[in-house]
Amino acid sequence: MSKLDFKVLKQKGKARVGQITLNGVTLSTPVFMPVGTKATIKGIPLDLLKDPNYLGHENTIKLILANTFHLYLRPGDELIKKAG
Repeated sequence: MSKLDFKVLKQKGKARVGQITLNGVTLSTPVFMPVGTKATIKGIPLDLLKDPNYLGHENTIKLILANTFHLYLRPGDELIKKAG
């Protein structure tokens, strides 16, 4: 099994429903995916980031998209290593 797999389950026109499997974790699409640019997630309340179930199980944040090159530039790889 590859680390990344995408399956289209249903399609109508350009709209589609699918599943993304990434490192053994499967997510249904479409999915709400906050974007962390330069290590900052904008427009998301802190309570929601601290508790992914804050809005209920159906609205859980399951994935955050972050550009690792931006993280390498700032705040830098040493700080990222310390954070885990």
